[in-house]
Amino acid sequence: IASTHGPVLYFSLEMSAEELYTRRISMMAQVDSHRIESGWLDDEEITRVNNQGSKLKKIPLHIISKGGITVSQVSRMAEQWKRKHIQAVVVDYLQLMKPASRNGNRVTEVSEIARGLKEIAMKLEIPVITAAQLNRQIEGAERTPRLSDIRECGEIENSADIVAALNDPDSK
Repeated sequence: IASTHGPVLYFSLEMSAEELYTRRISMMAQVDSHRIESGWLDDEEITRVNNQGSKLKKIPLHIISKGGITVSQVSRMAEQWKRKHIQAVVVDYLQLMKPASRNGNRVTEVSEIARGLKEIAMKLEIPVITAAQLNRQIEGAERTPRLSDIRECGEIENSADIVAALNDPDSK
């Protein structure tokens, strides 16, 4: 993800910045990420990886890799980065965020997180984009994902301005 209009603040709750960059360079250069990680590359692959790495460095993407982050932490950091003119915030992914308080009801906790992210978007007047995990039942289904397939969906569909489901029909 990169904005053509300005820097993006990306919260990765599952992967390190290095893992994300390696994965992205691998996709851009069309070189297996395991080969990049191991260093077993031929001359052509090295050239492609270097070229794509140079392109990726130019993208104004600021990755914060931190598991179990809360909405208030995202809000605080986004406000600080807003002064540096960020144009969007990305959270990968919603269900990995930590609720402000544990009440035992995961749907309620995820709903609280979704509302909090919406409040950040409204307060900072920038888009807040988040990935959300789907229920496992969709894996074998012969249909495109629906809102009801979002794990612990509760308030997610109410808080979101747009919900987009990525679907690869060839993966079935």
